[in-house]
Amino acid sequence: MGTMVALPKRETKLSLPGFAIRQLRYLGSVTVGGRTKKYLSAGIPGLTDDERRQVESKITDIEGEIQPGGNDEDIKLALLAEMMIATASAKLSEKQVEIKSAIYMEVLRDVPAWAMRRALRKWYAGKIAGVAEDQFNWAPSSALLLRACDDELREHREALADLKLLLDVKHIDETIAELESPAKSNQQLRTL
Repeated sequence: MGTMVALPKRETKLSLPGFAIRQLRYLGSVTVGGRTKKYLSAGIPGLTDDERRQVESKITDIEGEIQPGGNDEDIKLALLAEMMIATASAKLSEKQVEIKSAIYMEVLRDVPAWAMRRALRKWYAGKIAGVAEDQFNWAPSSALLLRACDDELREHREALADLKLLLDVKHIDETIAELESPAKSNQQLRTL
């Protein structure tokens, strides 16, 4: 059996600060004039300056984790070579491997190596949702591998969206005023 590709220690457990998790529990949605926006429930204090800095720092950390790093291209090429060897149905020429790798790399250019490694690990174990069992005998298509990588990145992207929301969310009165403001302007223009 071949050697496994070593990955940098970027596969960290995703966790949000406790105060951020509490704040997210107290978000609601309000709709005015067909527009919906999240708000922070009344009586719940907004973020302190220190909490805001922590959220901004966590956003920076997560954005760094979900972006390909310096040697990710080399690692992803090695992972692709490993995949082609592990799942080849016929011997591929060097030119075929080069062309296939180029296609995969184009599709996976925005995927960090750690997410690709996790996706391939699940592929080899036959644990990709929505894929028929007999498909795991072959290499995944570039589109299917991208979907599996996106599945690995989903938790990070959702946490990122939640944290960005926490920086922007306002209490219900302010949120309603924001939503009504453009609606009032549009209504005034229609009456002219």
